[in-house]
Amino acid sequence: MFDINTAINTAIAAAVAEATKPLVGRIATLEAQLAAQATPAPQLDAAAVSAYLDNAESFWHRIECFVQTRTADAVDAALDAHLDKDSHFDEDEIDTKIEEAIENHEENRTHGDNDDIEEIVQKLLNSASISISISV
Repeated sequence: MFDINTAINTAIAAAVAEATKPLVGRIATLEAQLAAQATPAPQLDAAAVSAYLDNAESFWHRIECFVQTRTADAVDAALDAHLDKDSHFDEDEIDTKIEEAIENHEENRTHGDNDDIEEIVQKLLNSASISISISV
């Protein structure tokens, strides 16, 4: 007896295989090209990394250099920004300000000189009164 289902399934499988043969070939070629181009990922040697990190002097020196560089850059930038404001006096300006303050003090002095002190004492004594009482 002839099995029609087997014959149809075999014919369909053969037709699909024949129709997809060019696609399967192109896929195989692309996979081969991709495998040839792929570079293996670099493998880290755990012992070398550990030895590098265990070398504390080198490790801490690198951190110190990094921090010093960053800190110096930040301080320089802050100083430049601060000095750009032009709110600082130079030595000549300081000397001028001191001289102006001394002159202003001498012109508007309220501490008095000898003549002023004598006038002040006379005014106080002219209006002064003395009372003496004796009780027995």
